[in-house]
Amino acid sequence: MSMKFLLLELILLFRTIELLWNILEEGTDEQICDQLNSRVTMSLLKEAFFGQITQSHCQYHRQLRNDILVVCSLILNINPNSPVIETGFAKQLLLFASYPELRSNSPLVKNFKLTTYDEDFEFKKLIFNTVVILNRNPMMNELVTNSRILLALLSYIEPLPRKKDRETNAFEWKISQFEDLQLHALAVLSILLPYSLNEYFEYGVGTRLLVFYEWTINNEEYNSEGNSFFAKGGRNNKRSQLKYILRLFRSLISTKDERIYIDLCDQGIISSITGHLRVMTQKTSIHMDYVDLDIICDGLFILSCLGELDVHRKEIFGSEGIEMLIQILSIESPYVCGGLGYHRLLVAAIDCVWCCVVGSVINEDEFIQRQGVFALLDLIEINPKSLQNIILGCVLDLTENTKCLHFIMTWQGHKQEYFTHVLCELWRDEERETYVARTEKGVISDHTKPLMGLLQQSVPLTPLKRFEPSRAVLDLIDNMRSKIYGFFCKLGFSELPGLHEEDYITICIIENFLDFKMGEIWQEIMSELDMEGVKLIAPDGEATDTILRATEERALAVVATQNYILEQYHKLDLQFEKEFYNELVRSHTFQEKRLEQWKSFVARTSKYPLLMVAKDSQNQAIRQSRPEEKDYSGYHTVHNLEIPNISITAFTGPFLQIESTPIELLKKK
Repeated sequence: MSMKFLLLELILLFRTIELLWNILEEGTDEQICDQLNSRVTMSLLKEAFFGQITQSHCQYHRQLRNDILVVCSLILNINPNSPVIETGFAKQLLLFASYPELRSNSPLVKNFKLTTYDEDFEFKKLIFNTVVILNRNPMMNELVTNSRILLALLSYIEPLPRKKDRETNAFEWKISQFEDLQLHALAVLSILLPYSLNEYFEYGVGTRLLVFYEWTINNEEYNSEGNSFFAKGGRNNKRSQLKYILRLFRSLISTKDERIYIDLCDQGIISSITGHLRVMTQKTSIHMDYVDLDIICDGLFILSCLGELDVHRKEIFGSEGIEMLIQILSIESPYVCGGLGYHRLLVAAIDCVWCCVVGSVINEDEFIQRQGVFALLDLIEINPKSLQNIILGCVLDLTENTKCLHFIMTWQGHKQEYFTHVLCELWRDEERETYVARTEKGVISDHTKPLMGLLQQSVPLTPLKRFEPSRAVLDLIDNMRSKIYGFFCKLGFSELPGLHEEDYITICIIENFLDFKMGEIWQEIMSELDMEGVKLIAPDGEATDTILRATEERALAVVATQNYILEQYHKLDLQFEKEFYNELVRSHTFQEKRLEQWKSFVARTSKYPLLMVAKDSQNQAIRQSRPEEKDYSGYHTVHNLEIPNISITAFTGPFLQIESTPIELLKKK
C-alpha cells in the first residue's frame, strides 16, 4: 500500500507541475503574480524540489526535479521579487549551483551526486539559468558573494581539453558537456561579474580571463563539438569561446571602473585584441558571418572604452590598430553577413576611430597619412542619413588636425564631386526633410524664419524647465546642419573648389547659420516670457527688439546676396548663350564657304573654259600681289619664281590633304 501511495503522490506532483507550467506559459503576468507571489507557494515548491533532490537515483525523479526547477525559474522570471530569499530557497539554489565545483559541508549536498546522464546535465544548465534570473533581485548581491558561485563558474574558464587530476577522483563531465557548460558559464559571468567587482580582484579574474583569451586566439587546433545553443557557428574551432570571452570583457569594461581598465591594460589586452582583429579582418574580408561580426564588434567596443579618455592607451593602439580600422572601413557591405550586419560593424569602427585615434596627434597623423580620411569620406556617399551624421561628427573632430584639411579639399567622390559640394547637398536634403521655406532656386522665402521648418514649427511652444532644451536647441541635435557649419568654419566660405550655382546660394545661408540660430532662440525666449506674463523693462525691451530686428535685417541681406548671385549667373548664362550662338553662326558661314568652294571646283573640272578663266584670274591675282618689277639686267642670274606646268587653279592653305591608297591594303598585297 505504501508503494502504491508513493506512486500516486508522484503522479499527482507530476500533473501539478505540468499544470503550473502551462499556466505560467499561457496565463497573464498579473494573475500569476497575484496567485503565486506568496511564501506558501515558494515554500511548497522548495519542499517538492528538495524531495526530488534527495531521490535523484532514478530517471523519473531527475526529470521531475528539473520540471520543478523550470517552474520556479518561470515564476522568478515573471516576478524577480518573489519571496525566494525569505524562504531560504535562493541560498540553497546557489549551493547546488556551485556543486561539485566547490566543496561544501552542507547536509543538502552530502548525499547528492551528479552523473553524466542527460537529466543531470540539463539540471546544471537550468540552475545556471535560474541564478541569472535570481540576480535581477538587488537583494541577491550579498547571497551571490557569500555563496562563491562566481568562483565555481570561473572553474570552467580554462583551456580545453582539461588536464585530468589523477590524484583526486573528482567528478568529470564529458568533453562535449563540459564545453557546453563552459560557454554557459561565460554567458552567466558576463551578467553576474559587473555586480561583484570586489570578487573580480579577489579571485584574480582578469588574469584567468586573459589566459583563456590567449588560448582562444592561438594557433593550436581544437575540434569543438559545436552542438549547443551557445556554440552556434563554432564547430571544429574556438570561435564560440572567443565570442563569449570577448562578451565577458565587454560587460566588465561597461562598468567604467578605472581599476579594471588598469588591470587589463597592464596585462596587454589592447595589443592582443588589435593584433587578432587585424589578422581576422584580413582573413574574413571575403565573407563575414554573424559570429565573426560579434567578435569584431565586441573587440572594437572594448578598445573604444579603454582608449576613450587616456592618451597613453591611444598610443598603445598604434599603427597596428589603425591598419585594422582602415581594413574594416574599406570592407564592402555585401561581404558582411550579406549586407545585414554592415551598419553595425560600421558604427563600431567609427566609434573606435573616435575614441582611439582622435585625441592622439601620433595616431591622427598616421591615420591621415594612410588615407583613413578618404575611407571615411567615401562612406558618406553610400550610407543613409543616420550613419552620415556619425561619420561627419568623427571627421569634424579629425579636422582639429590641420593636416586633415588638405586631404578633405582634394577628395573626390564616385561622381568626381568635391566634399564642399557634398556638404551643400546634405544641407539641402536636411532642409527638404524639415520643410524649410525655400524658393525653387534655394533662396530664403520667409526672412523671419530663415532656418525653421514646418516640423519645428509644429512642435508646440511651452514654458520649459531650467535645464530643458528648447526646440531650437533640439534641432541642432537632430540634424547635420550644425556639423556642416563646423566644416565650413574650418574650410572657409570662399575660394572653394567644385561648387555650382545652387551651392553658392546654400553657402550664403550656411555662413549666417549661427546668427540665424541665435535669432530663433531669442524669438523663443520672447514667446515664453509672453506666455508666462513677464514684461520686460524698457532697456531690455529695446535690446531684444534690436536683436530680433538685426536678425531680420541679416536675413534680408542674405536674400539680396542670393538674388545678386542668381543675377550674375543669369548674365553669365546669357553670355555663354551668346558665345554659343556666335559659334553656330561661324560654323554655318564656314559650311557655306566650303559649299561654294566645292561648287567652284566641280565647275572648273567639268568645263574647260571655266578652268581657263580660273587660271587667268589666279595669274592676275599673283601679279597684283607682287611689288613693282625692278630691272634685273645688271644681275648675272635671274630666278623664275613660277613653277612650270602647274595644274592648280586655287590658292592652297598651310595644310595639305593627300588621298592615297591605305597602308593596310598595301600590306595585304
